[in-house]
Amino acid sequence: MIIQALRDERIILTRNHRLPQARGIKIILIRAEKLKAQLAEVSRALEIQPDPQMMFSRCILCNERLVEIAKEKVKDKVPEYVFKTQKDFITCPKCKRIYWQGTHWGNVAHTLKEICSS
Repeated sequence: MIIQALRDERIILTRNHRLPQARGIKIILIRAEKLKAQLAEVSRALEIQPDPQMMFSRCILCNERLVEIAKEKVKDKVPEYVFKTQKDFITCPKCKRIYWQGTHWGNVAHTLKEICSS
């Protein structure tokens, strides 16, 4: 983890207070126990505000930018109910994972709005 953080110039977010402070690596120790408080803590520490336009724009597995994919191309790759009830799909060009706008999109947007206003 530390080697990858150095190589990729990443920031390590952790609750592990025993993780040694290594030179050249930014480590943010998260003290909060609940998710919303953790997100607020990271937002303050990094001085960032979530951008709603950027939500769900990258793959959660490989961080690649997601691209639109035609509905007919995902027919046999998503659950039947999802195919029937959704019209727009996006995919990761690297790992081929498929995404669609489920109820969690609104839930995440609401949570981020709460965090940013606190």
